[in-house]
Amino acid sequence: TALPISWNDPDMLIVGTQTFHGGSGINVSEARAHFSLWSVLKSPLLISADVTKMEPQFLEILKNEEVLAVNQDNLGMQAKKIRGPNADLSLLPCQSGNEFQLWTINSSGAILNRKANECLSISDCSTRAGATAIMFDCFPSGNACNYKNQLWDYDSSTRQLIADISSMCLNWDFEQVNCSSSRTMWIYKVRPEKK
Repeated sequence: TALPISWNDPDMLIVGTQTFHGGSGINVSEARAHFSLWSVLKSPLLISADVTKMEPQFLEILKNEEVLAVNQDNLGMQAKKIRGPNADLSLLPCQSGNEFQLWTINSSGAILNRKANECLSISDCSTRAGATAIMFDCFPSGNACNYKNQLWDYDSSTRQLIADISSMCLNWDFEQVNCSSSRTMWIYKVRPEKK
């Protein structure tokens, strides 16, 4: 963890180098990712390439003021993930009128959060046990599994949410929760046999 006077040092930047360890240099997309990662980690931004001979697209990456501002902010602390897959869902005390806690199951079987206007979705159209459930745009164009990853059944006798794509149930994976955080990880697991 980087803090003032204690910086991460993953090595010099290779943005704009023609070769790297005897191979070819990195492409523009790799250079953007590389520079951004070094910046959020608060690493020293030591350029290993000759900037007088650098191609313009690589020089622009190194001159990106927004990315440099992240690296050079006054706090001097590295970034940390605060939101990502699985971080959209959390358990909080019920609050009357909290629109983020209002859910609708439409006639197709999609579970829609009324405030965020997003649907409960199985990530990557997965059918395996342990796949993640996330909030995502409802019925996006080009959905790889014809939106089956966003369709759910509610079994009122067992009170379980069942994913249409795999007939598995939404499950709160309590063992993986960081108790100091309100954020939780949701997974769905094999649905019990009905008797």
